[in-house]
Amino acid sequence: MTTQSILLLCARQCGKSETDAALVLLTVMLTPPALVLLVGPTERQGLELLAYKLMPMYEPWRDLCPMKKGKDKVVSKEFVNGSRIVVIPDREGTVRSYSKVNLIVLDEASRITDQLYRAVRPMLSISRGRIIASSTAYGQRGWFYEEWQDKARAWGRYDVKGTDCRRHSKKFLAAERLHHGARWYSQEYENDFTAAIGAVFAKEDIEGAFNRVSEEEAWTDLFGPGGMPEPNIVEAKTIEM
Repeated sequence: MTTQSILLLCARQCGKSETDAALVLLTVMLTPPALVLLVGPTERQGLELLAYKLMPMYEPWRDLCPMKKGKDKVVSKEFVNGSRIVVIPDREGTVRSYSKVNLIVLDEASRITDQLYRAVRPMLSISRGRIIASSTAYGQRGWFYEEWQDKARAWGRYDVKGTDCRRHSKKFLAAERLHHGARWYSQEYENDFTAAIGAVFAKEDIEGAFNRVSEEEAWTDLFGPGGMPEPNIVEAKTIEM
């Protein structure tokens, strides 16, 4: 992937975190001194990506790209070539100090808040850095859904469904649909931005209810041809004690 901005819409257990980790490792090793930020809906998510996806990939290359002594920490890694990986907390107000970022990884991006997403994007301006946002679908809401839907926004979009992944057998996918129902399955394995699961009304029905008639027509429906009645103003009188 050489695209500057990447949206990876990926079904469950299809390797999106491994893809994120591979891109991080390439950036750290081949474009030093690089600053990479790992962002998740919770700090724990970023730590999981660093410890259990990225570090196993890094181990065979440790001698080629060693870490600085004392810089192999839980929340960050710093390498002899000057590159750094930092897991940033999931609080918009505490992440604004970073600049000249070479790569931002947004893992489970559809669960990351709009505020945090907007806080990290400006960090790419000076460095002309890259951003990858990988996620399963999560309803018709939030920045990830909006960025995916609006094709005028400059992203490389990659759509990986459950049936595209060799990890998933047809038998497993059929069982998932049977156990969880078609609506949940379409979100988790078919990358369908369904309305929020459990919602009483569909999003398009709600929007249609507001867009169907003008304000004047709405008042007419409520109060008849005359529209909204004039207020009944009662003149208050002073009561003498």
